[in-house]
Amino acid sequence: MVNETLRRVLLTLWNVYSFFTNYANIDQFEPDQITANWQPEVELDRWILSELNLLVQQVDDHLDKYNPTDAGRRIQEFIDVLSNWYVRRSRRRFWKSESDTDKLGAYSTLYNCLTTVAKLMAPLAPFVAEQMYRNLELRYDPEAPDSVHLASYPIANESLIDRPLMDATRLAQRVASMGRAARSKAGIKVRQPLASVVVHTRTPEENEYLDWVRSQILEELNIKELQPAALQPDSTPARKGPPATSRGHRVIRRIFGSLEAGYMVAIDTRLTPELADEGLARELAHRIQNLRKGARYEITDRIITFYEGPDDVMRVMTGHQDYIMQETLSEALLAQAPDDDASSETQRIEGMEVTLGYAESFLKRRPSNASAESTELMPPEIHDARAARGRKHAPVSVAGGPSVGEFIEGVVGRRVEDVRRRGKYLIAPLDDGNHLVLHLGMTGSLRIRNADVPVGPMVRHTFPLDDGRQLRFGDPRKFGHLWLLSDPADAMSKMGPEPLEPCFTREALTATLGNRKAPIKALLLEQSVVAGLGNLYADEALFLSIIPNGWRAVWTWPSQPVCTNPS
Repeated sequence: MVNETLRRVLLTLWNVYSFFTNYANIDQFEPDQITANWQPEVELDRWILSELNLLVQQVDDHLDKYNPTDAGRRIQEFIDVLSNWYVRRSRRRFWKSESDTDKLGAYSTLYNCLTTVAKLMAPLAPFVAEQMYRNLELRYDPEAPDSVHLASYPIANESLIDRPLMDATRLAQRVASMGRAARSKAGIKVRQPLASVVVHTRTPEENEYLDWVRSQILEELNIKELQPAALQPDSTPARKGPPATSRGHRVIRRIFGSLEAGYMVAIDTRLTPELADEGLARELAHRIQNLRKGARYEITDRIITFYEGPDDVMRVMTGHQDYIMQETLSEALLAQAPDDDASSETQRIEGMEVTLGYAESFLKRRPSNASAESTELMPPEIHDARAARGRKHAPVSVAGGPSVGEFIEGVVGRRVEDVRRRGKYLIAPLDDGNHLVLHLGMTGSLRIRNADVPVGPMVRHTFPLDDGRQLRFGDPRKFGHLWLLSDPADAMSKMGPEPLEPCFTREALTATLGNRKAPIKALLLEQSVVAGLGNLYADEALFLSIIPNGWRAVWTWPSQPVCTNPS
């Protein structure tokens, strides 16, 4: 019983919480971006907030009646739909690179759900609720109560409860579940698109709901067309048989269905060549994604994908190139044997032997003329930067210096004499006395590629080199910066000392911090306090010091800094 609760409730909630924090960190989302008068516009957001406020109402009622069992069950039911319907159906909104109102709405909605659930479950799961509250709410609002157990219990906003929308979505969930059962009978994966599905409901009102949630059902079942229909005598599900196919076999029409409590869902398993190709493209993308996971890539890491296989595979990889690249974060799909430094695996896919390979799209090796501190590869010589014209440029911070055109001309024919690091900046002195300064931002990368390798859509600068190769600066989120400066200090005027520099002393740190009382980790991450520290080093330092991240520092001089527990 305990293990089941852990798996179905706490671990599911923690996975949703981790999903949110991972992408919120990537996109630098903060709760203060949510305006006071924000209202959900997307139907999916309105639905989950309706479910959330109904949950608040019901849990409050159960606890008022000293019925924690039913309160816990309702929270469990909500966590299930939050994870398996809202988050799963919203993933692409978080994945996309554009930071628009739709993405902000998704972040705002999920943040609202997580903070509210943390408070609702505080009497039932106090430690998990406390951890979520401290990280999601307390760290952003210094005026918030110091503990979730001191915070006000949620109050339902009844104006957000939309019962017709909830009924329609529950119908969509039922139809999707029955459709997946029909697919299972037919032996056809959800990744394989199908032509049509016929759905029979019990009431005219549900038929109207069916039209309302048509797009959700089609997306969930990966089917092109939905047909509402009354239950006909000849629509009884057919006997289970081998799945239909159009690749190397005669096209067969089969109907597989699922019956449940007066509902019927029947799928047409006939595959046209176009549907078969689309299914193969999805399967290939799935296999490449599994290779990424096995290699433990970060969710923002981009790769180069290699592939070899029969003509069907080559045609599909070419015809569905954009889809596969987007799904797998591939900067290029190369129809060739994997490079020597790439990882590869030969698999059987739909009876065909396919070799898939992958390699990192950024470089970690250091050239012989780079300094020992450098961790990124820079070229021996920048030959001609004019090819960067016409491409999307990363922001160029001139700091009173050159324009974009002058920047390009300033690096033409210049030799990189050395590569140094200062904090999170890379500094490359050029042979004319100027300095090329680069900050990768959160998702930036440098890599050298042969000129015939396709340039990915996230490459912001291309620097051709005199040996025929190219240095490419990729930056999916456009957080990186380039400078061309006579004095690199102009780009780093507010940076503090590095931890290993002689000037980084207790007295200097105390003088810098003064009487500030921010959380200790937030202070360590400020580059004006300590240069170059990120989440990894800050977390490790605090862990080794046995100091919780949320504790605040009270700095006095000349004694040692003393950390105090805010509670």
